[in-house]
Amino acid sequence: MAAYIITAFMVVLCGHAILYVEATIQAYGCDQDWTNYEDHCYTVIVGEWDNNSAKNVCSDLGANATSIWSPVEMAFIASLWQSHQIDNPYMWTGLRGSGGGSWVWEDKSSFSVLQPETGEYWSVLDKLYPVQGSSTGQSLALTRQGNPVLMSSHDTAGGVVCKKPLPRVFALTTVLNQTSPSLGDRLDIVQSFQRVLPPVLSQVPSRVDSPLVELEVTTDTSCAFQCHRTSPCRVIELSCITQYHCGTYRCSLFDGLPV
Repeated sequence: MAAYIITAFMVVLCGHAILYVEATIQAYGCDQDWTNYEDHCYTVIVGEWDNNSAKNVCSDLGANATSIWSPVEMAFIASLWQSHQIDNPYMWTGLRGSGGGSWVWEDKSSFSVLQPETGEYWSVLDKLYPVQGSSTGQSLALTRQGNPVLMSSHDTAGGVVCKKPLPRVFALTTVLNQTSPSLGDRLDIVQSFQRVLPPVLSQVPSRVDSPLVELEVTTDTSCAFQCHRTSPCRVIELSCITQYHCGTYRCSLFDGLPV
């Protein structure tokens, strides 16, 4: 099981200390044959397809042909492709030209992404600028070495990388805890949300049950607060909204884990 770091903060409600946790490094939680990187799961599907057909392959799996937001993610995606030794060296991504020199990702995320490490914007086409000719009818593929290549959308590549949000599931637990002097010399009930992973978690709740409530939040802790305010919530499921570059999450509340 991959290690992950938990940050926490505490609030006091009605004399009870409520501990909420926020995962900052992902533990593995993708479906079989998918690999996690940060807030998403990825898989390589090998096959001879044009770009539209490749996108349909991903759509059938509940995913999109991959977007690429950083050089590190591009290297990770290339490493997945390198494990497949096939004759056609090109792998489709989800980037296509929309005319007039514009480019769009299939998942609707931004084409140019601010890189926190440098404070500068980066795009997967930076290596290819200036791009010659119209973007109409062109789509982006990667070579096995991770180099971007523009191809006609009607050309055939050897596969596609699919990308979908990684669902993170947390269950509410309750323990007794000695409070700090400022809270009084007594035992309080401490409630915390702890990450649930296989084999304890056999199914993602949203695939089995309808949520009590579903909303969009900007932090893990906001989702935890919503669960505390919603009876009989005991489980939360968080997944990145890819269109917003994981600046917003889908928060789903459930009354328990799937059985």
